[in-house]
Amino acid sequence: MLYDIQIVTKDTAIETWNKYNPEDPLPKNHREGGKFDSWYKLDTWLRMVNKRTKAVVAISAYMLGDGFAVSGALKARDGVSAGRRFFEYRREHLDGVPQISGFRHGDPEKQEEYIESRSKHYKMNPADEEYPEIPDEIKQNFKDEYGEAWAIKKKLNWWNLLQMW
Repeated sequence: MLYDIQIVTKDTAIETWNKYNPEDPLPKNHREGGKFDSWYKLDTWLRMVNKRTKAVVAISAYMLGDGFAVSGALKARDGVSAGRRFFEYRREHLDGVPQISGFRHGDPEKQEEYIESRSKHYKMNPADEEYPEIPDEIKQNFKDEYGEAWAIKKKLNWWNLLQMW
């Protein structure tokens, strides 16, 4: 495997992403004092490193709450298929708990296609009473920030897994 996923601190994830990708720095929204910092409490940060070049090619993060998880901050170099690798990592570590995520493609013209691809594995914009284990305040934050482009990961079953490949 060409890539290695490593758990790092938030500061290390941001600093190393920006070091290896100066032309595409992580948005300030995720940095200390950024708008996500107050409610998007991601506390486990992951980076994907190219084993050969040692460059950081993608980052992501999640937070495990009481019976639910928040996942986000996915950023990857063009041409690096990081989403599936991070999805597999989270599946190993967070399986069995609903995971809430917001979706915003870097290219607004690809947003609709991106949402459609995510809807295979996530329940898009679920009703308020669904997933009572996720606090209403967190769901409302995702609605406010992402409109209808937020979702909760569907519980994986064999059919979902087969559809991924």
